[in-house]
Amino acid sequence: MKEMVFLIVGANFYNKGAQLMLLTTIASLKERYPQSRLCVSPTIGDPEKIRSLGVEILDFPLFHVGEGKRFVRYFKFGNILKFFSKLPRGTIQWKDVDVIVDISGFAFTDQWGVEPVKNLNLLLEGALKNKSKYIFLPQAFGPFEKEGMKTYMRQVIEKAELIFPRDRISYDYLIDVLDGSSNKNSDKIRVAPDITLTYGHHDRELKNYCCLIPNGRIFDQGQEVWGDRYEKAIDEAIAKTLEKTDLKIYVVVHDTGGTDSEIARQILEKHPSDRVELFEEENPLKLKEFLGQSQFIIGSRFHALASSLSCNVPSLGLGWSHKYMMLFENYNLADYSFIAPDDRIIDRLDTLLIPTERDKIRNQLKEIEQKIEQESEAMWSLIGEKL
Repeated sequence: MKEMVFLIVGANFYNKGAQLMLLTTIASLKERYPQSRLCVSPTIGDPEKIRSLGVEILDFPLFHVGEGKRFVRYFKFGNILKFFSKLPRGTIQWKDVDVIVDISGFAFTDQWGVEPVKNLNLLLEGALKNKSKYIFLPQAFGPFEKEGMKTYMRQVIEKAELIFPRDRISYDYLIDVLDGSSNKNSDKIRVAPDITLTYGHHDRELKNYCCLIPNGRIFDQGQEVWGDRYEKAIDEAIAKTLEKTDLKIYVVVHDTGGTDSEIARQILEKHPSDRVELFEEENPLKLKEFLGQSQFIIGSRFHALASSLSCNVPSLGLGWSHKYMMLFENYNLADYSFIAPDDRIIDRLDTLLIPTERDKIRNQLKEIEQKIEQESEAMWSLIGEKL
């Protein structure tokens, strides 16, 4: 196979889930296409961090499509603006990119509005002119009910090479956008599991702690549904765990770009105990390792939960979109995921506090591993066919 140039978009360093997706994508592409060159935009973070990944830097200031007018300005005039920008220059030109791999996670939905999808369409127009193939690795999509969403998203699907929603609800949202258009477009859309589920997911020796991972998005995207009951659920979970077990509780910061750190510190202030501690880790693989040694997880960050479940750790998810429900459904644990207040949350916690019940769930999770690995390998095979 000829040498190809891959550009990975949608990554960042402050969200540990996004960073783990980036590491997974780099490892997977290097394994399958060892003669190819990989690059990322200089806008995703510190150049030394980028180079430490073993990839090159694109010589073009490509911002994420969620960055609004800044994306548009730099995408249209980047070849001029790069000479006046403080961003590092790169070794790969935009015109030389063969494949763009999108790992945005959950950027295209009514919840973020029409602008990211409109900008995405602009990016895909540029990719087509460049004869670059555009592939969406597994992520959540939809809904697309706001004005303009379906129109722009339909154009995106028409221009893309492959789109992998990571759950059936996202798949349905994408198919609904097509509204009966050609099978050629619907065939581009295939469900596949999140790529991080098969990366660094081996069994680990369990330690005497559990983890709590808050998410500031609950207080904006989920505020209308959760109100103050999210905080109450967290408080009750901590109190019960301290009362009924001897486990230490680590409050884990999984995203340093928003309010997660502040929320974590507020939780510690409300629960002064030598058994409740803050945990932060820059390296997403080491963070996954830490989560994988937990007795159980209570989490609101998608990739924290994905890391835990893929390491066979019993988990309780408190979220704000369908992506949480679908993740737990993949592991036959739908009853342990909640996107709204529910009296059963504490019932599920009571189950997780019992060691024998945790063992049952852990064995159940192990049975799912092979299926997810097969589905992931099928995705990579299909990508190989298209390249």
